[in-house]
Amino acid sequence: EVFEAFKRSRRQMDFADLEVHVDRLLADADLAPYLQARLDARYRHLLLDEFQETNPLQWRILLAWMSAYERDSWRPSIFLVGDPKQSIYRFRRADYRIFGHAADWLGEHFGAVRLPNTHTWRNAPAIVEVVNQVFAGLPAFVGFAAQTARQADLPGEVVVLPLVEVPAADAAATAAPATGLRDPLTTPLLVAEHLARREEARQMVATLQARVGHTLIADRDGTRPLGWGDVLILTRKRSILPEYERALREAGVPYLSVSRGQLLSTLEAADLGALLRFLTTPSDDLALVHALRTPLFECSDDFLMTLALRAEAHWWARLQALAATAHADTARAAAVVDRLRAWIALAASLPVHDLLDSIYHQADVMAAYRRRVPPAMWPGVCANLEAFLALALSVDGGRFPSLPRFVAELERLGRAADDEAPDEGALADHGGAGRVRIMTVHGAKGLEAPLVWLIDANNMRQPADAYQPLLDWPVGAAVPTHFSLHASGKLKGRARDAVFAAEDEAAARESLNLLYVAITRAEQIFVVSGSVAAGRAGESYYARLRAALDALGAGASLGALPVAAEGRAAAGDATPVERVVVAPVAAVGERRASPEASDGLAFGVAMHALIEARTSEGMPEPAGLGEAVRAAAMAILDAPDMQRFFDASCFTAAYNEVEIMHRDGRPGRIDRLVVFDDAVWVLDYKSGTVDDAMLARYRAQLRGYCEAVDGVFGTHPVRALLVFADGRREAV
Repeated sequence: EVFEAFKRSRRQMDFADLEVHVDRLLADADLAPYLQARLDARYRHLLLDEFQETNPLQWRILLAWMSAYERDSWRPSIFLVGDPKQSIYRFRRADYRIFGHAADWLGEHFGAVRLPNTHTWRNAPAIVEVVNQVFAGLPAFVGFAAQTARQADLPGEVVVLPLVEVPAADAAATAAPATGLRDPLTTPLLVAEHLARREEARQMVATLQARVGHTLIADRDGTRPLGWGDVLILTRKRSILPEYERALREAGVPYLSVSRGQLLSTLEAADLGALLRFLTTPSDDLALVHALRTPLFECSDDFLMTLALRAEAHWWARLQALAATAHADTARAAAVVDRLRAWIALAASLPVHDLLDSIYHQADVMAAYRRRVPPAMWPGVCANLEAFLALALSVDGGRFPSLPRFVAELERLGRAADDEAPDEGALADHGGAGRVRIMTVHGAKGLEAPLVWLIDANNMRQPADAYQPLLDWPVGAAVPTHFSLHASGKLKGRARDAVFAAEDEAAARESLNLLYVAITRAEQIFVVSGSVAAGRAGESYYARLRAALDALGAGASLGALPVAAEGRAAAGDATPVERVVVAPVAAVGERRASPEASDGLAFGVAMHALIEARTSEGMPEPAGLGEAVRAAAMAILDAPDMQRFFDASCFTAAYNEVEIMHRDGRPGRIDRLVVFDDAVWVLDYKSGTVDDAMLARYRAQLRGYCEAVDGVFGTHPVRALLVFADGRREAV
């Protein structure tokens, strides 16, 4: 009653209100004829899609509408489209059985004709074969008809990977300490289930890296190598995703993940939130330290240690004192203080959105983050930075009179449920293509992908329910026969045993529907993985799929796709992300050298262009190259000691012709930047011979490149290598 009164006071309705009010209007003898006449005048044809997701109240509304037509009067034509096997919204009270009941009713009263379809244009025969094996004959999947694939020649593959196990050392670390207490400052909390997912995530990334760029998939014009954008990762629960996202991130794999309600959990939003907290309360030391470490200020650990050793009470006072004294860090401290003082003054007079807009402009926030964020992550970070700025207007209509009120609202939203908290930024305009998609099975309904991967498939545990409604609404009945609330399974009570049994049966059917939806998203490849720790024999999706492959005599996989011819790995195997870190322009009055300035320079430019073309996806080779140029380029590309820099299986990411900005503002260009698990390497190609003086200049140049790249890829050390076509190598 309180909630209903609150909605009435704001003149608002939710979707359930709309359903209830329409039902009441059509049941009102005085109003129903008027509504019928209006509906007749407007609609002559009705097409109801996704009808398997209809709930009993919605069917009652349709029934009230359709029942008003006499058999000999004009009636609209009605089309119901749906697939009961894909009914997965039971939490909205959807009942797949209504589809069959509605078909029977329309057949009796409207002469409706059923048009069943068991053919699929999407799935390869191998996938359809597994679908039939899994679902045919299941008591809970009554009415299943064997499917057929219309693309009989489409190669397909179903793979059930071995269940991963937690390494023995890690498993021992999850045991409770002998004292029964754990010091959280020195000993992290290790949960076996989380460690198992971490291992599964590593397995997933390694498998994808082995397939992307090598496995050939069908395309409109023949075949092409599998790309990152062809991969769709599915999960039943969003809560398990951090381990998988971390593994993709560490491998440099570009991805898009479900982001409902997660904007304030991102690092970039936390950075801006810390800055706003400091502007609200300058004595908030933690907020200031956080802000200083962001890309907006880029203060080093040594700089923060200098502040930590000072005697002033608060860090803001220490920072101002450092700016006023003679010290090696005085200039940096003074610049930071000037900027923060200006923003504190703006915070006292500007609305929150205008304040943030000024900060974004003065600090060049987008460029600052782009310099520090790995290229694979930049589109998501950019979208989130824009979403945070928009949040200042969207939250409560932007009516916050002060920054403290907005900061308090951010803290509240950070604790709110996902359906209330702000979502991450949309990536449609920020390079969303060419990225692995991560979605829930519910979110992927209606979508498809060449390769679909179902993760955590051996875990069927459901979170403990809070109070939930228990509803029994028989198909075709006008009203429910039972409604109550229930908490844990121990508090059922015998009087409700039959209702709980029906509820369990419906839940089991929907679980199978989810598996059906997951498998049928795959066009050619379906992969399933899981962990031993999460298993429950005979009931999990993993167990069902493994049993199906065993029954088909396929072992751990069914079918196979062709593989690209052996040879040098294409650059497409690496993360296909933008290579530009900063796009500098020439200073006023500066004239850049022309490639035609000398024969030697032209030779070097041609050699660089050929190497770039050979190591970049989709880039044609320059025309008119002489044999000497080709020989010089291939001497570098084919050198055994250089294979680790060109073979995509050896590194996590690689970028050609990376434009950078030195700390003094000078532009530069790195020939090739290669990111390994333990280091970042800067390569500089040289085609001619050099004397000692020139070699010293080259060394200094590469040291400058290393300084510019340092920190862009986290804590990885940066190393450099001069690569000469004559076989010489000079490490810097």
